[in-house]
Amino acid sequence: MDMKDLNITGIEDTIFACMYTAAELGIDFYHFLDSFSPSQLESKTWLVDALSLMDIDNPKIQLFGGWNGILITRLLIQNLNIKRIHNIDLDEKSINIFKKYREETKDKRLDGTHGDVRNPHKYDASTNVVINTSSEHMPDLPELIKNKTYKENCIFAIQSNNMFHIPDHINCVNSEDELIKKCQFKKVFYSSKLSMKNGYERYMVIGRY
Repeated sequence: MDMKDLNITGIEDTIFACMYTAAELGIDFYHFLDSFSPSQLESKTWLVDALSLMDIDNPKIQLFGGWNGILITRLLIQNLNIKRIHNIDLDEKSINIFKKYREETKDKRLDGTHGDVRNPHKYDASTNVVINTSSEHMPDLPELIKNKTYKENCIFAIQSNNMFHIPDHINCVNSEDELIKKCQFKKVFYSSKLSMKNGYERYMVIGRY
């Protein structure tokens, strides 16, 4: 029997390697596991399903505050003909896990940057989809992109929620309409809300700035 054919634990080799890296980096393991929680899966599947219905030519994606980026990257690759995914996050350890995932998968379409999403990057001009699933942690979209060089055809997919009670949530909203106003979209392709099991709501809008 070939040992490579055995998977008794049920954990993929790539994910196990990322878990090991998280442990080496001293990341709170609860925090790491939370990035794969049912609520994370539900909200990110909702976003990818909406994007998959749109006619996006050769998606070159930037993730704003993408965390370790593994879950949404897997969903995007499974459902869209991805050309590039660039994850930007202030948490250097999360970006290091994302880079470990890229190393394990040998997927050259993936890249990660430790830094502020507001800083200009060489990929900005060629990016045609920006995804921010954690906009409650950041200033409004116009402030985030004022120094960036996105083209007019760039699509922005933004999620937020009404969980005002969490200290790190500095920019929550009460509805998808409020989120649209904050984003100052010139054109809206999609807007809706998702009722979460914790009693709160998550909102999503997709449009052009």
